[in-house]
Amino acid sequence: MQRKTLLCFAGKTGTTETAARIITDHLRQDGECCVCLPASEVKSLTEFQRVIIASPLYYGKCPEEITEFMQKNKEPLAGLEVMVFFICLRLAQSEEVLPYDLYVDPQLKEPLKPLSKMGMMEKSHSLSYYLEPLKDLLFVINPQSLAFFKGNLLFKALDFKSRMVMRLMCFLMKQVSEGEFLNKAELHRWSSSQLKDEK
Repeated sequence: MQRKTLLCFAGKTGTTETAARIITDHLRQDGECCVCLPASEVKSLTEFQRVIIASPLYYGKCPEEITEFMQKNKEPLAGLEVMVFFICLRLAQSEEVLPYDLYVDPQLKEPLKPLSKMGMMEKSHSLSYYLEPLKDLLFVINPQSLAFFKGNLLFKALDFKSRMVMRLMCFLMKQVSEGEFLNKAELHRWSSSQLKDEK
């Protein structure tokens, strides 16, 4: 029987949904059965053997729709093949070792630095900071892969408050700037290496 994959997402500006649909289309072109839905619309996981969770990171945290989906479904997810990918604008990494396969978009790669030597802005955009609120859920779900991709930052797509905050972030951090950075080739590369059925 052909394995069926669910790709669920949440987001405000459309970048994460775009990334989710790029991967969905890539899998379908490979002949895989893949359903793409907002996380809030997923009613049951019984028909799926694999789940891919796509989440943006807003101020270092996932949207409620994603954490609620993971919390509500943590037991069935623990018995499925699960991958999680995040869309963000910066990723500061220390030398910590994760119990998961980690894929990082080359656009996000920075020199490794101990957390103790990171400044406040670096720590608030660090791998450990992003994963801390999810650590208990990830421990239960035990995803086979975590991935981080650089997303788009378009001021016109933001509300007034978010636009002002992100303009400040661009001023304070050279790693963050306005532009379209979502890389279709990187999404394909990750999905090909992690998600394809063995032929």
